[in-house]
Amino acid sequence: MREVAAAMEVRGDDGFRIRAYENAAVAVDNLSSEAFDLWEAKKLDEIPGVGANLAQHLDDLFRTGSVKHFTKVKKPLPAGMFALLDISGVGPKIAYTLSKQFGLTKSETAAVKLKKALESGKVADLEGFGEQSQERLLTAVTGFLKKKGPERLLLPVAEKVAEGILSYLSSCPEVIKASALGSLRRRVPTVGDVDIGVATNQAGAVVDFMKQYPAANRLVAAGEGLVRLELTNKLTVDVKLVNPTEWGSLLQHFTGSKNHNIVLRELALKQGKSLSEHGIKHEARSTKQEVRKYDNEEDFYKALGLTWIPPEMRENAGEIEVSEQRKLPQLVELKDIKGDLHTHTDYYWISSHDAGTDDISTLLETAKKLGYDYLALGDHNPSISSYNENKIISLIKERKEYIDKIISTRENKVKYSSIKVLNSLEVDIRPDGTLAIPEEALKYLDFAVVSIHSSFAMKKEEQTKRVLKSLFYAKVKILGHPTGRLINQREELDIDFNAVMAECLKRNIALEINAIPQRLDLPETLVRQAVKLGVKLAINTDAHSADQLEQMRYGVDVARRGWAKKQDIVNAWPWEEFQHWLTG
Repeated sequence: MREVAAAMEVRGDDGFRIRAYENAAVAVDNLSSEAFDLWEAKKLDEIPGVGANLAQHLDDLFRTGSVKHFTKVKKPLPAGMFALLDISGVGPKIAYTLSKQFGLTKSETAAVKLKKALESGKVADLEGFGEQSQERLLTAVTGFLKKKGPERLLLPVAEKVAEGILSYLSSCPEVIKASALGSLRRRVPTVGDVDIGVATNQAGAVVDFMKQYPAANRLVAAGEGLVRLELTNKLTVDVKLVNPTEWGSLLQHFTGSKNHNIVLRELALKQGKSLSEHGIKHEARSTKQEVRKYDNEEDFYKALGLTWIPPEMRENAGEIEVSEQRKLPQLVELKDIKGDLHTHTDYYWISSHDAGTDDISTLLETAKKLGYDYLALGDHNPSISSYNENKIISLIKERKEYIDKIISTRENKVKYSSIKVLNSLEVDIRPDGTLAIPEEALKYLDFAVVSIHSSFAMKKEEQTKRVLKSLFYAKVKILGHPTGRLINQREELDIDFNAVMAECLKRNIALEINAIPQRLDLPETLVRQAVKLGVKLAINTDAHSADQLEQMRYGVDVARRGWAKKQDIVNAWPWEEFQHWLTG
């Protein structure tokens, strides 16, 4: 759908048709279930933005593997241009120009050929490009080509695989306990392998049970302590089996991380002990070197003189030393979150980026079910290429009146009386650091989230100056997805976060932890730095549909991995305290 939209843009087709394809692509990308599954259930019409025509095209795709209309739209254009669309900063028209100019007719070689053209200096000579554009493009293409090997699974994908296995195991009478292990249990943004631990007194019966797992493609290995399966999606999963008396030892050992366990082993050796997945050997006390077993992690850590360390913290970032001192922080929990400060509705104007798919009432209904005290409606700003400044001011004023009218009706006053509604916008930070709306328009907002959505390859000094300038505007309270990263797709922006955090602290501005699984931005290392400096954080879903409000847990995972406490997160505060921060 994105490729068709790109082809339409190059051909100069109607803007509404292009936007329809882009919106449908966003909707499909953000589905909580697979589009193929909806097609099988004859529920394609449930996908927001997919009307009768698009549903027919998807039906053709799933039945035959191709769509005649898609092929017809794309056929006159060079195939290489579509491969370039995944490169940061390359839009449809740039991709077309470069592909046509340098004969990029094959998608598999397009990026390599473009890199050679950039290195030879030929791109700078093209009309509309120049030396700076060439330099930025070369950086982006080089980064794109550096990606090697299989991509790690995004956390929700790995989570879904594990949940399927755990659900299956729950119906096995011989299973006493079961849990995800490894990076999945530590809630790392990407997961390399899916490992499951099982406590059982009858390992053989569980092995036989797992051999019948419906989603398994083939059995790779099986024994008393392990079942290794290749799933139908070619992913390999290990199920590790242990006696219940060793459950705590197994959990600790296979949760990791590797560096955490190395330091833990060094600590044990100093105490005359050695560690394994079976327990702790007290070598100095016993000539038989007996292994002391632990059926829970708390006692395992206690035996080493430590308090239990939450899995998210086990990255050898000083957590063992802090645990020894009995000073581990009380990490924020999902139940602490009082509201979401970055969401998108289907409010209509030509926006700078993709709009939401649900109306305000649907978002409020979902927020109410989640028990939130407040919700901010923060659509993307109106497109500066489509409207002049006066029109943008007028549109933002009209939107405020629209929101006020909706929430002030008698029915909605009663219906949503428990939720405070905030009028916000996610405003683009332009390359020069100015905001993509006139300063006068800010008075119609309760606050603004400011974010970078373009010009990702700027040099560090320029990019930092750009961000700092955006923080000077009135009503700016949150810096959205601050590093700009897209996991497995785009590297972090080159920014001096020491300078940015100092400015945020000075101006009482929060850094966002964006909960979209492809972003999870701020990364945990910068979260930890922010917490240490006293910079406040906001965990937001950036939801473009109501069901995405439930992705908040992924942002909380990042906050916990960054050692964030409830008091560090502005939207974990009660309304009165949050309001004081917002207006302060």
